[in-house]
Amino acid sequence: MVYKGGVTCKSDWELIQVVFGKNDEATDALSHVLSFSDYLDTLTQNFTNVGIPTFLVEVTSDAQLPSSITDSDIQNLLESMISQGKLKDVRGSGIYSLFFPSGVSISLQGMGSCSYFLGYHNNKGNLYYIVIPYPCDVNVICSPSDNTAFYSYVFSHELVECITDPVPGTGWVVDEGLVEEEIADVCEGNCFYSSLDVQKRYPLNPFYTESGCLPKPRRNETIRTPSK
Repeated sequence: MVYKGGVTCKSDWELIQVVFGKNDEATDALSHVLSFSDYLDTLTQNFTNVGIPTFLVEVTSDAQLPSSITDSDIQNLLESMISQGKLKDVRGSGIYSLFFPSGVSISLQGMGSCSYFLGYHNNKGNLYYIVIPYPCDVNVICSPSDNTAFYSYVFSHELVECITDPVPGTGWVVDEGLVEEEIADVCEGNCFYSSLDVQKRYPLNPFYTESGCLPKPRRNETIRTPSK
C-alpha cells in the first residue's frame, strides 16, 4: 500500500446521488451500501486520512441525454447543473454519484461502457464524481443476477476508490511493481455479502488493505494478492 500524498475524502464531505430518469434499483443499491456500516467502517479502520461522506440528497434529473456521451460531456453537464442551481456545489468537499439510464453509452478516453468498464470515478480539478452506466450484463458479477446487485457491487467498488483516491493515482494505491492499482481493482471478482440470507443479500466489492482483501469474502475465498 502506498499513500502518494493526494487529496482523500473527509468525514465532513457530502455525497450527492444524481439519477437520470426514474431508477429505484439504483436508489436501493446506494442506500444499501451506505447503510452497511461494517463495510465502510473497515475502510476507515485501515486507511489514515480518510473519512466517509454524508449522504446528502438524491436528485432525479429529467435532462435529455444523447445516446452517446463522453466523460468530458459529463463534466460539462455537472458544471452546468451546478451553475443552474440544480445541484448543490460540493466541489472540493464532496462527491457526485451519477446513475445513467438505459440507452446511453458512455465513453472514457475512447473506451466504451459495457465493453471496457462497468463504472468509473474521475475528477476535473476539485470536481469529484462517480459514473455508473445502466447495467449491460448483470451476469458478470456476483449473484444474484439483477440490476440492484449490479449497482451494489459496481457502486461499492467506485465509492471506496473515490474516497481513498479522488484524483486517480494520487491518493491510496496498491503498488504491484510495474503497475499501480486502486484498492478495489485488486480484489475485483471477490464477493462480500452483507447477509447470508439469499433473499436479502447484495454483493459488495472487497478492497485491498495491508491485511489483504477486506471484508473477507463469504462466498468466494479466492483472493488475488499483489506481488508487492
